[in-house]
Amino acid sequence: MSFKFNIHNIPLLATVPSGWLDDQESLRSSTKPELQVRGLLLGLGTNASTAKGRVAAFFGERFAPVRSTMTETPQKTRQVAADVEKDPGAAAAAVPAPAEGSDPEWTPSERSEVRDEEDSEVATPECSLSPGESLIVAHLSWRAAATALQHSLDVASVYIASAMGGDTPLRWDEIHACDLEKLEDRLDDVLRGLLRGLEACDLRLNRLSVELDCLDDGEAEGLFGSEGKLKEDLEEIQAVRAEVAEFAKRSRHWEASASRALGHIVGIEAISDFVGEAVPSLDDFVAHCGDFAARRRAAVARAKAAIEVADASERATAVAMLQDALSPSSRVDFPRVTEICQRVADRPDEAAPSAAVLWAAMSSSSDSDSESPKKQLKALTIAHELLYDDRVLSAFAALETAPLRGLEALPPGSVLGKPAEEAVRMLAAEVRRRVEEKQDTVARSSRRRATWSFPSLSRGRSLGAAESSPRQPRLQSSKSAPLEAPPEPDLEGPEALLRQLRRWGSWYHIRGDQERQILGELRQRFLSLLNNLARVAEELDCLDDGSSGIDLRAVVAQLQPFLLSGSDLQARACAWCQALEASQQRAGPSSPVATSPLSSGSSVDVEVPTLEPEHLADFLEEALAAFASLSRRLRGCAALRREVVEQAKARIEAGPIDGFEVLPKGDGSGWS
Repeated sequence: MSFKFNIHNIPLLATVPSGWLDDQESLRSSTKPELQVRGLLLGLGTNASTAKGRVAAFFGERFAPVRSTMTETPQKTRQVAADVEKDPGAAAAAVPAPAEGSDPEWTPSERSEVRDEEDSEVATPECSLSPGESLIVAHLSWRAAATALQHSLDVASVYIASAMGGDTPLRWDEIHACDLEKLEDRLDDVLRGLLRGLEACDLRLNRLSVELDCLDDGEAEGLFGSEGKLKEDLEEIQAVRAEVAEFAKRSRHWEASASRALGHIVGIEAISDFVGEAVPSLDDFVAHCGDFAARRRAAVARAKAAIEVADASERATAVAMLQDALSPSSRVDFPRVTEICQRVADRPDEAAPSAAVLWAAMSSSSDSDSESPKKQLKALTIAHELLYDDRVLSAFAALETAPLRGLEALPPGSVLGKPAEEAVRMLAAEVRRRVEEKQDTVARSSRRRATWSFPSLSRGRSLGAAESSPRQPRLQSSKSAPLEAPPEPDLEGPEALLRQLRRWGSWYHIRGDQERQILGELRQRFLSLLNNLARVAEELDCLDDGSSGIDLRAVVAQLQPFLLSGSDLQARACAWCQALEASQQRAGPSSPVATSPLSSGSSVDVEVPTLEPEHLADFLEEALAAFASLSRRLRGCAALRREVVEQAKARIEAGPIDGFEVLPKGDGSGWS
């Protein structure tokens, strides 16, 4: 089988040495178009060894068998051979004439050395894309050229190996098709294009890295739940840039040694392999650029969304929404009021400014302004719905109710009409009632807190203590006393009930079971607290022998009002439980007097209250304040009792009492 190659398939324009064309005409007129390698060597010079050396210098200094990579294109090779057989003159006509004055002994190796010297004097061109040039378009153009070059290098290595082996006959046009100067020019163009593509990828990746770093502020990524994603992208970009730099370094090495590599068949195969490796590698680098560009676009979209959310959040504050709702061109409907209430509930810090805006709108009254009544009606409608928010109600309670009283007495004949005027009066009366209730609650709470805020225990010297008796030192450590102050009680249930009562006010519906259970637990805690307080008072009274230097009698006297007040609150808790139970059972009229045992053998008479949510809230507030004050007092008395007990232990451990006289034996006093 003979391999034939069409020069038109791989356009090579470089000329071959003139020494190779001495017998060109004889070869064309030969009856045998195919020549054996042996006859070719004999016809190219007077000495066969010299001719073989020329062939070796032209095709390479080392012969190698056909590589397995060429087995992938047998159909194309047969097609090219068939084209040559159909028109053999086309290939011969394409062979250029020898240049005048050319040296027959000037081999391609020498020409390559001269070219290397010329290239070394020329600076490396700038490897970057022109402005506006697309990276994808430039890469596709280079890819086509690189793929064609790789095929040409593979075909050239096959024919060179076949010629040097002598096993396959060659045609003259096939020998001419293996001109390496044209392959060198094409290889230089492909390597320069590869370097330009690598530099363009590196510049693109560097720019994407800077942009992603600027976009990594954490707010946008946190909004979409992808914290740290951009940092991972930046690390990937740096890794890809390192690969690009390494491949560019290899490409520069090949560019510097391309002419020498083409002078050797092993070099041709190696550079063909490198071009084959460069094509998918640059494909990957360009794909990475597109992938990171898509990530940058996604990051930009997330940043825009975060900015829009922040801007919308700033524009959608409760104050801004109220101002927009109170404008003359706006309409206050149920969805808008719900949105405002939800905004105030989500942002507690906006409750006070919102209350101020509404109060200012209700206070703005002008006879010449026809829009004032409409604005006041809108403000009253929104304020009435915001009364369910305890923070807004507290802010209203801090303001004067004079504007609301004025709206209650709104004269008829306004631009609103009779139905709307009646709505203004009704809403103003309801808002004023709720605000005044809140004001009264705040005042009562302040008074109750002041009532139960007693001063600390007096630690003056005992009147019965001798002026000259020294105070006993306190022990640094001692065993625990029998009675310890109880831990801080958990009052979550009463506190939660109090918050509900204060929030809903007269609209609160008393169910019975829940309130009775909470009050029952509170009553039991009061009973335990009072028993402990009475016990510690009794122990302090027993320890008051005048030796401690502390006026324990005064401390016990201070505890008596606490015991009486606590007993009264405990009895009222029993009365509330009885009223709730009677209301739940609906078993006839409730008794006007209820008996509540504080301890065995004692009772207190107290009037059963009416089941009003405001009264129950007042009682719970007073009971919680009293419980906190009594608990603090119990802890203080328990600490004082421990101190007195420690001093007594110290005196006992110190030995005999000063002034005790030991009588001698046999003094006649009866002591022996």
